[in-house]
Amino acid sequence: MSTLAAPVARETAGAGSVEGLVWALADGCVRAGHDVTVFGAAGSATPGELVATLPGPYGCNGAPDDWMVCEWINLCAAVEQSDRFDVIHSHAYGWGMPLEALARAPMLHTVHVWPWDESAQLWRRFPDARVIALTHAQWRSYPDLVPFGVVHHGVTPRRSRSVPTRTRMRAISADSFPARDRSRPSPRLVRPTWTS
Repeated sequence: MSTLAAPVARETAGAGSVEGLVWALADGCVRAGHDVTVFGAAGSATPGELVATLPGPYGCNGAPDDWMVCEWINLCAAVEQSDRFDVIHSHAYGWGMPLEALARAPMLHTVHVWPWDESAQLWRRFPDARVIALTHAQWRSYPDLVPFGVVHHGVTPRRSRSVPTRTRMRAISADSFPARDRSRPSPRLVRPTWTS
């Protein structure tokens, strides 16, 4: 899940890199046949279903000015609706780890920045959290913390200023998680995104 600092869109002026990466990941999952739900700011252009948790990007249209508050609103909304999904993929700096006990679906956590000591402390408090690394080196400074998997951003260097039109990614299947009621016809992935 993630709270993005700008509307989620393929290429949005002023949008940060995480927003574009979440868009690309959601697009890749939709193209692979998955149902995807993104939690984010109203007006976000996203593949799949959008659950608009806020009226706009942070500080706009009545949304809180503090981007962290917007992140928490998105994250909590996704956990609140977690019984709809097979997997929740949080992109909110690991902040979803404490909410896993409340979620009714397994969670993945991706930290899209180089981890700081507080991130490691948070993970140590929730050692069963499934953390996805961006590179094999990302968590190397914390040898006691072993990522669940590595999913590279897949950004082509020559296009690093914008979201790539083709995204290379390795999907982690729902089969990687404990057995759940799979009576629904297709897996649903939830990707809450940053509120802008």
